[in-house]
Amino acid sequence: KSLKSLTKPKHSNIYGTLKKEIADFFKQHDTFEKVFNKSYMLRENASVRINKIRLDNPCQNSGGSGGFRLITLCDKRSTEVALLYVYPKTGPLGESSTSTDFLIKIAKRYGEDKKANKLTKYIL
Repeated sequence: KSLKSLTKPKHSNIYGTLKKEIADFFKQHDTFEKVFNKSYMLRENASVRINKIRLDNPCQNSGGSGGFRLITLCDKRSTEVALLYVYPKTGPLGESSTSTDFLIKIAKRYGEDKKANKLTKYIL
């Protein structure tokens, strides 16, 4: 949902390169290990890690510090990476950070959606 709202036409001049930035990141980090090790770890248990990944936002010339944040879930058992949430640091929809409660909430939602077969799967 967050990706959909950020890529609406009305935000194209501010967040217009988001999909490209995400695609470029996964082209450069094309294995589970590369994604798993590139990220800043937010939470972890024995088999699952929630990471934060910084992406540039060329539309705002802000580099990684003022660009986008991807919150991903990396599952060591299946070597799958799930995009849980994306947000910009700047602009009208900018957020400064995510709380621990929010991370737990989106991880639980991911688990529920996965069990209910409501996820879209992309193979890189």
